[in-house]
Amino acid sequence: MKVTIIHAHWNNRGDEAALRAFVDELYAKYENADIYVQVLSSIVKQFPYDDKRIHLSNVKFPKRKNKLDYWMAYLTKGRLSIFSNTREFVKLVEGSDLVLHGPGGPSIGDIYYDVEEEYLKRLDLIRRMGIKYAFYAPSMGPFEKKDEKRNALRRRVLENAEFIYLREATSEKFVKDFGIKNKTAVSLDSAFQHYSDEQKYAKQLDEYKELKEFMSRYDRVVGMTTTDLSWHPVHKKNLELKDNIFNSFAQLIEHLDKQNIGVVFIPQLFGIHNDRRYMETFKKDNCFVIDDTHDTYFQQYLISQLYAVIGMRYHSNIFSAKMGTPFISVSYEQKMSGFMNISGLNDYCVPIGELSGDNLVNAFDKLCDNYDDYKSILSVKKEEWSQMAHRTTDAVFEVLGEK
Repeated sequence: MKVTIIHAHWNNRGDEAALRAFVDELYAKYENADIYVQVLSSIVKQFPYDDKRIHLSNVKFPKRKNKLDYWMAYLTKGRLSIFSNTREFVKLVEGSDLVLHGPGGPSIGDIYYDVEEEYLKRLDLIRRMGIKYAFYAPSMGPFEKKDEKRNALRRRVLENAEFIYLREATSEKFVKDFGIKNKTAVSLDSAFQHYSDEQKYAKQLDEYKELKEFMSRYDRVVGMTTTDLSWHPVHKKNLELKDNIFNSFAQLIEHLDKQNIGVVFIPQLFGIHNDRRYMETFKKDNCFVIDDTHDTYFQQYLISQLYAVIGMRYHSNIFSAKMGTPFISVSYEQKMSGFMNISGLNDYCVPIGELSGDNLVNAFDKLCDNYDDYKSILSVKKEEWSQMAHRTTDAVFEVLGEK
């Protein structure tokens, strides 16, 4: 059995979590499955599987300068091509019982419009080759641009998928409003469905002496993730927003310091990317920034030991929900606001357009006032969320069960 995951992202603990949760669930069901993964990164560091378990590729295809080669492969259903990257991609996907567009952000849709065509062309070639493919719980949309050629490609790819599972209702609405109605369903982020070895990561935390000593100085310690959104296609040029992010979180940290609450910053980027340095710019005596070498399962265990989390990064909030730790989210895309909405946690979500120090402080104070109730909600919903996330994996099992 061959399963191929394309469009996987790496160098981000959230992308790592979503990919590993599915891979670990797939191996639990099909111990001898051949799993191939295309990672969209020129350099892949800290990959936790050896090459006997996961066949890893970071092939760049299609290349814009090789348009004729793409169309040669397309017209011949992958049989003819000139360039090695085209042949490598064809080899990656051919013979697959199922190809999955991996979990992640809204790479299909207007937000990442400039690179979306490459994603669609890869999927369209797979369709042309007669290989089954599906969408494994990404975010998607919106689809508002009036580009007839692009929209025709979008529809062709979406309408021929085996299934389209999406990780929040907002994305499903975008897809249905675009006219794709018969193959969509909502699950949850893939990371919810698989739990790590608690003893292993408890031992790692005990061995992290600097962090343990820092946490021991406070009765309450909160986790925090921040980003200036300089990488985001919509927000990256908004210098006023960058200043507001820094000032708002600095005010919150000052508020926490006055209550003798420790702050642990949890970097979400690693390898060729880095957000640790940005987090260090907030550092005060009540702050600690952990190393960026600790994997996603360690971060999830660490979060389970914290009083609360205040997160700008989507997956730090997903980790909190999964581990039953109350959290405040700052939402800059539908992926976070969508989850908070279906979970009934909107009171603890600060939209990026409403971000201020006062709003963060008020949200945190409300979390403290309702702490036991918030913990109870998360405790009740954890299993529900895990099962909901597993719906996408169940859909994969159903397709593979036909083999």
